[in-house]
Amino acid sequence: MKKPRLIFYLIFFLLHLGMFTFSLVVENYKNDFEFLFSLHGFIPSLKFVTFIGLILLIIDFVWYNITVNNHSKELEHLKSEHNSIKAKLFDMQEAIKEADVISEPQLPEEKSKEESSNETS
Repeated sequence: MKKPRLIFYLIFFLLHLGMFTFSLVVENYKNDFEFLFSLHGFIPSLKFVTFIGLILLIIDFVWYNITVNNHSKELEHLKSEHNSIKAKLFDMQEAIKEADVISEPQLPEEKSKEESSNETS
């Protein structure tokens, strides 16, 4: 994983760790109504933090889709490049085969057989 993605997930993890810790504190002091009423001032902050978490989740989803699209485009490019290289290789092999057939020297025995067959006809 690349460094920017690791930093992003670290921030995302710390956000969730903070929200989990807050929920554990509230659960531990659930019978202490004075403490719970003192937390009433933190509710707007909690809404803000959860909204940031939602935005981070959306960013992660968009980032993932961009990465997948880039990888699929790169894969298609590499496939087309691979096919063009295969076509060039096939063309080169065909050219070599044609050159071998044209430039293949005939043995003297074959020449004499060819000449004798031409004379008889």
